[in-house]
Amino acid sequence: MNQRIQGSNMISVIVPVYNGADRIIRCLESIKHQTYTDFECIVIDDGSTDGSYDLVEKWINDDRFHLYRQENAGVAITRNRGIEYAKGEFIAFADQDDYVMEEYLTHMVNAADDKTDVVVGGYERVTDVGNDIFNIKLTKGEFSKFVVPTPWAHLYRKSFIQDKGIRFLDSKIGEDIYFNIMAYCRTPNVKVLENCTDYKWVDNKRSVSNSLQKSVGNEIDPIYLLNNIKRGIPEKCYVSADLLEYFFIRYCVWYALFVMRGTSKDKNIEVQSKLFSWLSEEYPYYNRNRYIRIRPDGEIKKYHMAVRVWIFFRRVNADRIITGIMSGK
Repeated sequence: MNQRIQGSNMISVIVPVYNGADRIIRCLESIKHQTYTDFECIVIDDGSTDGSYDLVEKWINDDRFHLYRQENAGVAITRNRGIEYAKGEFIAFADQDDYVMEEYLTHMVNAADDKTDVVVGGYERVTDVGNDIFNIKLTKGEFSKFVVPTPWAHLYRKSFIQDKGIRFLDSKIGEDIYFNIMAYCRTPNVKVLENCTDYKWVDNKRSVSNSLQKSVGNEIDPIYLLNNIKRGIPEKCYVSADLLEYFFIRYCVWYALFVMRGTSKDKNIEVQSKLFSWLSEEYPYYNRNRYIRIRPDGEIKKYHMAVRVWIFFRRVNADRIITGIMSGK
């Protein structure tokens, strides 16, 4: 397997693969045809059983692509391993179902200067045949970097990630949220790439993340994620305390609403009780957070409205009634 020597501004693109034979080649083709050519692509097969490894191995005819195989360990460990393999000055990620426009890496690296540790861009949610569902276009603002919680649509300086010991949390949900919050808290040098939707997030109903996050069960524990994020916040934090508090409020509301239609009323109420009990313990005065009333700069209007409305429902004890109406079972 050919190894590239680390060069100035080289980007290492990490692509985890698990049973992705039906879409992985489209993803890799989109990376191969980037206008920014100084990259390597690290493809790690995470114990696939559908022939993904053999398919990619047969497809590779470009020494910028490196293929590895491991026993199934999950996406967090796979991405962490990719970071260790990376030779580039910068690291980017892509998911097997998705693809990128040909200037994706060009736009990302051009947004970075010598001090930039993280670049954050937007994305377009598309059908499998490329039809638009919705898009997220970022604007510059203090909350903009929190709007896209994924590792894709980001560019990270590898030395920053390595020096700060930032890694993905081995969790069934939110491993990417954890990674980004740990990064944002440790540097003021985050650039937002405005109005860019070069990353195409494909709506795959069969993906593991979709099936896990649209319902809750005993194996899914958002409190584990929240506790790890809270413990990981450094003493010298580059995100203001009230903005972080709003992030936690927003996550609890998002989680409660996102999984609601795929979960029974009783389970929903149980999970919401745990979420908001955690919030009350960690942030006893969260109801007074100024960002509930005033939308933080860079936040999306409809997401902020969801936070305001749900917190209002809780204040007037109407949240259980709404949960009963919206629950899926």
